[in-house]
This record gives sequence, structure tokens and C-alpha cells, in this order.
Amino acid sequence: MGAPTAPSHALAVHKGLVRAAYRIDGWEPVPEHVVKEDPKNANRWGFTGTIDEDATARYLYSDVSSLLPQGAQNPLSYPFG
Repeated sequence: MGAPTAPSHALAVHKGLVRAAYRIDGWEPVPEHVVKEDPKNANRWGFTGTIDEDATARYLYSDVSSLLPQGAQNPLSYPFG
């Protein structure tokens, strides 16, 4: 198996339903002022990207709740790895 790669897409999920799909263009560390306000944000990253209209149309309102553990605190999940 090869080295892991960063995901190319992200799904915005609310209450277990897909609301949008994004194509990830790049990654950025959390800004310093955010870390100063809450040190728990240290070492976190966010992505820059654009809405992927085709993927959104394909997955919109899909129920993915079975892929996300109840009460999970991590906003990222890689269920298809």
C-alpha cells in the first residue's frame, strides 16, 4: 500500500445529511490569532476550495450518519480509506 494522500474532496454534513461537496484546492494552518484565542486549535488545518456542483448533485441529502460515530468531536473523517 502506498503513502496516504490528502483528500481531494470534502462533504459538508449536518445532522447526518450531506449538504454540499467541495473540491479541495489546498490546505492552510489555522491562523495564529485563532490559536491565541483558543490554544486547542493549535496544529489544526483548514482547506481552501470550491463547491463541486457535480458531486453536490450526486450526494446532496445522502444519509451518511452510519459513517460518522455519534458524538464524534473530530470534524474530519476518512470512512472510505
